[in-house]
Amino acid sequence: MLPQSIRSLGCAGIGLFVLLAFCIGGCIGTIATAGLWVIPLVGILALPFLPFPTLILYVAATLALYLGLAFLVIWSGRRLGWLWQSLSLGLAFAVVLAIAWAMPLSWNRAAGVDAPAPARNWQPLRLPQGASIALISEWNPYRDDMECDAFCLALLVSGRANDVIVGRSDAWPIEWARKTRARRYRLKADWRDCFGKLPDYSMIARSNPELQRLNLRELGLSPLFQTELPKCLDAEEVPLEFRKQPSLIHWRKDADETSMAENVGFDPDFIVQQIVRGDPAQDGVRKVQSGRRYVVPVTINPFGGNAGSGGTFSPHWATSYFSNVDHERREAGWWEMVEGSDLFLTKAIEILDPIIPERDIGNDL
Repeated sequence: MLPQSIRSLGCAGIGLFVLLAFCIGGCIGTIATAGLWVIPLVGILALPFLPFPTLILYVAATLALYLGLAFLVIWSGRRLGWLWQSLSLGLAFAVVLAIAWAMPLSWNRAAGVDAPAPARNWQPLRLPQGASIALISEWNPYRDDMECDAFCLALLVSGRANDVIVGRSDAWPIEWARKTRARRYRLKADWRDCFGKLPDYSMIARSNPELQRLNLRELGLSPLFQTELPKCLDAEEVPLEFRKQPSLIHWRKDADETSMAENVGFDPDFIVQQIVRGDPAQDGVRKVQSGRRYVVPVTINPFGGNAGSGGTFSPHWATSYFSNVDHERREAGWWEMVEGSDLFLTKAIEILDPIIPERDIGNDL
């Protein structure tokens, strides 16, 4: 027989005590399997015990509030029947959930990672046919990397741009830069004949146009073609006057430490993308950032350690990786910054395929 004090709490209270005991038993399993979670395949055995520390927190908090509310009901002289049990249990659980949501949200807000960085006037650039455009990225002090890449080539071959300026800056905003460089590219008059003598521009077979287009967007031109491409282009060094024509800026700030491990906050590296339309007030600007923030609602991650040191039971507030721009859009670079980029890339492929014979890249190496 249960003691009278326990029975007076009703079925809801007894059920919470039973559930808490079950969670405590499950947490013992969490502790026992903590050393397994870092071992490939074997770590699957630890997964069923992952939620128990979090469940203990929620059940214990709900039980504590329920006991307080039940005491108030009994103290007021009322019988703790099904109605009062249901109301007390529902209110206790609602309060626990509200706190479980509010706590990590407030922690994230304090760390400055509660919301994505706002973008200003972010609309892809509408580039008229035959225009000029500048592509500006971060300064590389170790090598000359101002080459006409796949995006640059697609602009020129499709006729979307008559000339493309590739620029580098050692700072962003560009107005703050102490060092800038720029090189203007145009197609030579005999570029079609010239291209026909170059290695294949595509790194994959052309039998699947959609896959070929995706490959050019993500991986660019074949290295052999990229090396030989300057033979078919007119290039000249020019001052970097980024407001003289429409300009795209994709400026990456790399840090010595690119990972913050479990720390909450933004990673020290980031990307700034800017679409320059002439009037600074019309520029589109967004900051692409990623980092870690607390999981909402509050969750306990019971496992620590790594493959080198071994798994341990070290409960801590769970965090998760986030980015204010998804990975696909983050890596798209220039392509996402101009309206209709897929169209002029497709047009460029249709022009290049008949001019440049498809070759086995392995035979060219």
